[in-house]
Amino acid sequence: MRDPRVPELESGRDSIKMADDVTFIFLNDLHIGTPGDPNCTHYPASSRMLEAALRRLHVMQPSPSFLVVAGDLANRGDVSGYVELRRIFHEANLGVPVFFALGNHDDRRNFYEVMLERTDDVEAPYYHAQVVSGIHVIVLDSEMPLQPGGALDEAQWEWLAAELDRNPECPKLLVMHHAPALSEDDGVIPRFFTLHLADTARLQKLLAGRNILGILCGHVHLNRFSQWYGIPVVLGLGTSGSGGDPVVRNTMLRPVPGASFGIGVIRPSGLTITVVPETPIERTMPPEQSFDSIRALQARMDAQYLARFGTEPPGKF
Repeated sequence: MRDPRVPELESGRDSIKMADDVTFIFLNDLHIGTPGDPNCTHYPASSRMLEAALRRLHVMQPSPSFLVVAGDLANRGDVSGYVELRRIFHEANLGVPVFFALGNHDDRRNFYEVMLERTDDVEAPYYHAQVVSGIHVIVLDSEMPLQPGGALDEAQWEWLAAELDRNPECPKLLVMHHAPALSEDDGVIPRFFTLHLADTARLQKLLAGRNILGILCGHVHLNRFSQWYGIPVVLGLGTSGSGGDPVVRNTMLRPVPGASFGIGVIRPSGLTITVVPETPIERTMPPEQSFDSIRALQARMDAQYLARFGTEPPGKF
């Protein structure tokens, strides 16, 4: 039986009428480590960082109406990581809805088992929606097996089109791990860093002309704010304690210590995100990676995908 003190994660309904201001919390890239694994550099630092961020929410005024978490919840996607994640949110006792998206580090089967106590259809993408305080929160699942970049399957596209037509009086807030590509060379290697280009184009057409407050994303461990065809796209640094150096991000991946989360406020005038910096807890930083090594990694993952599924991965060209 679900613990009633753990915020409900599935779809539901709340008041359609939007308050004058709606406050929420934006988290991403938690990368909760595996307790008991001596080779896991994320534990216990990532747990302590998340715990510290959630403790701060109890003194917020006004208190947040909901939380969104834009993927990469457990660093290895293992059962132990999700058990640790559930413990942290249980002890935080926030008492508001928490919307989890899944990222490329996550494992659907293990997430369903631990976080939702779900035993059926455990390989299905996890997309869901709910109206909270008059805001239509839509959470997408851009995770693909054996791939770092993002894409949506056809069933999810059909669901999204129908969901966007629901509650037309409510502004929409989208949450997904992989951000749409801002251009064909966004991140230099779009298939690694973003939603695939074909899916990006399809999403742009689907959202055109609709009341979209913004799209909240993670994946690249970078605070970045963009206008994408008139829609705010917000990327978060995350709370794992490791960020990407933006000065060299067009030539290499250079991890640097850093952590933050966002406070979102939705007003009649639109969306505001305020970045809240956190002091990172010391942990071993991942090594620098050249883009040549990333391209080689992408090629190896493509080969694994082809061997497993008998077809090229989505977005390969």
